[in-house]
Amino acid sequence: MKFLQSADRFHLIGHSVGAHAAGDVGRRIKGILRITGLDPTEPYFQGTDPELHLDVTDAAFVDVIHTDGAPFSSSLGLGMSEPMGHADFYPNGGEKMPGCKSNSGKPTNLDAMWEGSVKFDFCNHGRAHEYYTESIVKPQGFIGFPCTDKKSYEDGKCFPCSEDSCPQMGHYSFKLPADGGKYFLTTGDSTPYGRYPYHVRLTLDGPVWPNPGFMYVSLIGDRDQTEEHQLHVGSLVSGWSYEMVLHAELDVGDVTEVTFRWNNHIPNILNEKYGAATIELLRGKDKKKMHFCGTENVQENQVQTVLPCPL
Repeated sequence: MKFLQSADRFHLIGHSVGAHAAGDVGRRIKGILRITGLDPTEPYFQGTDPELHLDVTDAAFVDVIHTDGAPFSSSLGLGMSEPMGHADFYPNGGEKMPGCKSNSGKPTNLDAMWEGSVKFDFCNHGRAHEYYTESIVKPQGFIGFPCTDKKSYEDGKCFPCSEDSCPQMGHYSFKLPADGGKYFLTTGDSTPYGRYPYHVRLTLDGPVWPNPGFMYVSLIGDRDQTEEHQLHVGSLVSGWSYEMVLHAELDVGDVTEVTFRWNNHIPNILNEKYGAATIELLRGKDKKKMHFCGTENVQENQVQTVLPCPL
């Protein structure tokens, strides 16, 4: 059969069983430019020979988004967990997506699920194509961090990106800067799903005695402002530093100021005040460092504005 277009002009995108179907096309028609697998189906495919499922050899570039990779036998995960592409992305660990319920049902109902005769919530399985769709217009919200596993990512061991090591999950992942591998990232629980991570390190100033309480920060940039994010719950100790990876829900641009607020919901009979002495930000996508200095402490539930430190 003669084709009017060469194979290296085609990008195939398949969801669920469709991902494996796209892989089959790649095996039959050599030279396909790219195949994107959106949560390739696990039942009947995981653990089989690579010729039977989507595989890294099926196209010049194969990228995969895993969103429902929990074991089917115990958790009814419909997606494959094993890596199979040049770049495998595991948003939120690749098993349960924020905003989705845990899968429920019986493994013996698999065929009935596909037929539609048994009701099944495909939320986790379907998130893959929702993330991909959003990545077309908001690629910076889906930066993937190279990491060996979910726990290392959650412990902050894979943050920030080293130079040119973090690709964008989704439509633009073909701009892979390194040799490929497994990438982890965090998304929101509803649209827009993209997140923009910062490492935050706040050094607290306040009374010499510790108090229980909560601390919150928000980022204000030259484009927008985030909502408040809880930095810490527990002891508030002057001179201590508190750290977190803040996953901003929007791209604020360059951060121009940070707000700080604290409370503890108990009578403040001593009129105690706390404040951020310093705040250090490290932007995940490019390792840009920003330093902010506080000039005054505030009472409970008052907002402190923390500006860039004087040069």
